Amino acid sequence: MKILVPVDFSECSYNACQYALRLASEFKAEIKLFYSYIIPTYSNPGSMFDFVGLDDFSNELFETNKQHEEERIIRFHSKIKAQIKKQNIKNVILSDYQFNAGIAEDEILSYSLVYNPDVIVMGIKGESGLFENLFGGVTQSVIDHAEFPVIAVPLEAKYKTIKNIVYAIRFDDADFVAIDKLMKFKGSFNPKIFFVYVCFGAKFRVDYRNMITIRNYVKKYKETKMAFDIVESENVLDGFDEYMQKNRIDIISIAKQKRNFFIKLLTPSFTKKMLLHTEIPLLVFHEK
Repeated sequence: MKILVPVDFSECSYNACQYALRLASEFKAEIKLFYSYIIPTYSNPGSMFDFVGLDDFSNELFETNKQHEEERIIRFHSKIKAQIKKQNIKNVILSDYQFNAGIAEDEILSYSLVYNPDVIVMGIKGESGLFENLFGGVTQSVIDHAEFPVIAVPLEAKYKTIKNIVYAIRFDDADFVAIDKLMKFKGSFNPKIFFVYVCFGAKFRVDYRNMITIRNYVKKYKETKMAFDIVESENVLDGFDEYMQKNRIDIISIAKQKRNFFIKLLTPSFTKKMLLHTEIPLLVFHEK
């Protein structure tokens, strides 16, 4: 298993790295730290006709900036390497870091195609920062366009052995693709998977027919412990949250089809609360 961990040296980035370390230890995985930095632009400090020495000046500043930024990822990489040794974290292979210049989301997506990770683990900044990131920032762009599963780790989340996974059912074709990927992702640890659909108030026959379709589809995964629930709630937000707490969910899994999926399927308030859960990471699969 290979885990790509984009970092920016923030607190949430460091926390995501800690989560990835424990995940890697459980799955006997390799971790690749990735950092990208923006190339600074410099204007000519002299007149518009004074180009003498400008190229040399710009190149020198570029190299100085590059060296400074690379020193940051070197220090971070060394810190994580030392932690693995000091805490005797077993079964983790910390590979060399990857250091690129460019726009973060573009570089993450581009390098992921080269590295071909089993999962990308990224930090999210808590209530205000997470909503901004997932709806217009780096994390959102990666979730939207990555060809690999993404785990978004809230700042307050701490890794626990994944024993219970909730999969939020959509009742469309994307579910089947995501379920197959989820079964592959869980590996041999065999957590219990809760397939849940939270409906607004009354229970509808179509929901039950759809759930039967899901149950029939996953029969092929005989070794997996599973539960299937349709939760009736006047408030879908509270219903889902209560279900997670009751079943001690360690990670939320969803299928991602289009950028507006969260808003279209659920409602902005439910979306925000689910993604802003202070302790439970979000595992996103794509329909492709």
